Amino acid sequence: SSLVQLVSTVKEGGGDRLKTIEKMKQLLTDSEKFNIDFTNFPPLPLPLDPSIRVCGIKPSKVTLFKSSLMPARLTFTTDKDEDYVAIFKNGDDLRQDQLILQIISLMDKLLRRENLDLKLSPYQALATSSKHGFVQFVDAVGIADILKNRTYGSILNFFRNYNPCETGPYGVTADCMDNYVKSCAGYCVITYLLGVGDRHLDNLMLTKSGNLVHIDFGFYFLSSPGKNSGFESAPFKLTRDFVKLMDGPDSRTFAKFRELCYKTFIELRKHCYQIILLVEMLTEGNEDLACFLGKPDEAVRQLKHRFRLDLNDNGIRKYVDELVDE
Repeated sequence: SSLVQLVSTVKEGGGDRLKTIEKMKQLLTDSEKFNIDFTNFPPLPLPLDPSIRVCGIKPSKVTLFKSSLMPARLTFTTDKDEDYVAIFKNGDDLRQDQLILQIISLMDKLLRRENLDLKLSPYQALATSSKHGFVQFVDAVGIADILKNRTYGSILNFFRNYNPCETGPYGVTADCMDNYVKSCAGYCVITYLLGVGDRHLDNLMLTKSGNLVHIDFGFYFLSSPGKNSGFESAPFKLTRDFVKLMDGPDSRTFAKFRELCYKTFIELRKHCYQIILLVEMLTEGNEDLACFLGKPDEAVRQLKHRFRLDLNDNGIRKYVDELVDE
């Protein structure tokens, strides 16, 4: 509650982001205003990950992101004298993010159990109320920022900067390209099955080691705008730049991507009832979430339909190929 009060105070009156950041740094060191010393307090379990015990926030490392709600990036000091970075959002309902990240985390575990590690990054999210909560910080860069950056200008140059290799594919290490192709395939299938929308390039990030990361899940299940809305027309986000980085649609790398999409779909379909059961359980008490539009049963029905249980394995291969082509 003290942190909510602090962030609310910081945002009062609006103003320039950089000035707001400085204001927050100053308030963090004002132990009298909030009756707590944010920089040094008795060790407390971090709600996002109770195994982590935090005992202070470093004011010098605080920043606010460039968005209307200006989420705060906080660097906590742990009782082991280590840094733990988390994002605190105030004015945002994180229950939807928390719900879908739990489903993606289950999918990742099911795939790994089948020896299919797609280098996914289902980070932690915890809604502490319907208006605020914590999100685990992911050390990655938004693709939109990469494309606008003068140093990079392209995903390939970003990879070459951090993973150069003269003998590797496209001047990049084989491990980096492997991470990219696998994570891209995994997220394509998963976001399709879950009906995830609003996949613009600010919501897609890349780690320095090549992993694609999806963030901000505001639209999925029934709340995704749909193909006829003029908002999004493809079944999942696969841009020309993404395909070009795989050396084009006729390359061996892209053939590997297609095969990984097929394997991911097949393996998740084997466990579809476990996934559907989890979604049904998560709808209990969450019927008011926008993703269900007040019709959780319909959301479950559509989820089951997207698994295409009416097709055999060969039918699924053709179906997945058609989704990729589309």
